[in-house]
Amino acid sequence: MNHLMRKISARLWPVIGLLLLAACNAVTVKPAAEATAEFEAAVAQTIAARDTATPVPTFTPTITPSVTPTATVTETLSPTPIPPTSVVDTYCDNSAFLADVTIPDKTILAPGQVFEKSWSFQNTGTCTWTEGYTIAWVSGDVMQGVTRPLPETVAPNGTVNATIKLTAPFKPGQYSGVWRLLNSKGEPFGAFVSVVIVVAGPGTPVPTLAP
Repeated sequence: MNHLMRKISARLWPVIGLLLLAACNAVTVKPAAEATAEFEAAVAQTIAARDTATPVPTFTPTITPSVTPTATVTETLSPTPIPPTSVVDTYCDNSAFLADVTIPDKTILAPGQVFEKSWSFQNTGTCTWTEGYTIAWVSGDVMQGVTRPLPETVAPNGTVNATIKLTAPFKPGQYSGVWRLLNSKGEPFGAFVSVVIVVAGPGTPVPTLAP
């Protein structure tokens, strides 16, 4: 028996030796430095492949409103043409100032001097100025003036001189008063007229008034 085992073992040892040699040649252990270099190269290739990869486009969703806004329509109205009027504004009683007949503005007068102021008017109304039409004080310095009747009847487009009697104040200085025509009902109408005088102070010469 033992002889048989030794005989078998002698035949198997060469086979076992061949198997061990083949195993050693199949499994080769690389040095640590070489393995590290191969690992770093593999990592670099992975990073390069990632950087050169085509980026995936980012899609932004477009939201389409489900309700379309309706435009507001503003209606433009054509203006209604106003028919031309053939009516001319006229007044029964109206007047226009034409000129200062006496005492031009800023005439120098002596203190307390009595004088007459006259204005020329034109009848620009449609009524005739008859008895009862007057000229009266409206505002300013009255200078002792009173309402005076017109001296004559004045038809439309006619002219007349209205005159009032006044007295210059005694204190030196400039004075002015406003006057206006009144109709027979005492209603004022037409143009406003004024009288402006200068009362002379001591030593100021006073010109002689024209008659």
